[in-house]
Amino acid sequence: MVDDIKVTEDELESLFKEVDQILKDLPNLTGRDKTDRIDYCRTRTDRIKRAMTEFRTEVRYLSYDEQKAYKVKIDAYETRYKEQVNSLQFAEKNEVTGGGVGTMSGDQMLSRAEAIQGQDLGMLEGMVRVTEQTKDIGADTIDKLYGQNEQLRSARKDVAQINSDLDIAKKTLRQIANRYATDRLILVFVVLVGVAILVAIIFASIKKKFGSDAEE
Repeated sequence: MVDDIKVTEDELESLFKEVDQILKDLPNLTGRDKTDRIDYCRTRTDRIKRAMTEFRTEVRYLSYDEQKAYKVKIDAYETRYKEQVNSLQFAEKNEVTGGGVGTMSGDQMLSRAEAIQGQDLGMLEGMVRVTEQTKDIGADTIDKLYGQNEQLRSARKDVAQINSDLDIAKKTLRQIANRYATDRLILVFVVLVGVAILVAIIFASIKKKFGSDAEE
């Protein structure tokens, strides 16, 4: 169910807004303040990446319809995350090659370059993980669709069997109705014959009585 999602949308939104604010403030900073904010911003984007991974993993265990509802949100998060990472990388590279040269030593510049390279590799690894997860989700979806198709085929067979049973029931009812009508006709005929016999007996009795009275 949706309530099982542990990484909430509010948490992700809060992280995105925090990074947006840091990126907005960076052009106004210089020296160590700017370096520290860039480092902190990188930890926040890393946290966003982990949160998004957790979010995608948890969404995988929802029903197919619920996953479709979350897909649009996940795509929007992905786009927003990439934009923030690109902005952060631009700020870091500018710090190494431009604005921060006068305030950074050679070791610091090398360390910063290695950090940027490491982050790029981390992004590639994250993309690989996302691709693998997407493949797993696709395989799960195919399995679910196959199961649903099997259920539909089974339901169609059940409906066909029910229709067949209804046809047989209708034929049986018609046969019973025809037999009942025939039985009623026979019963009426028997009753009429009985009445005719009774009338004949009564008539014969009356005739005999009148005949006897006439002789006397």
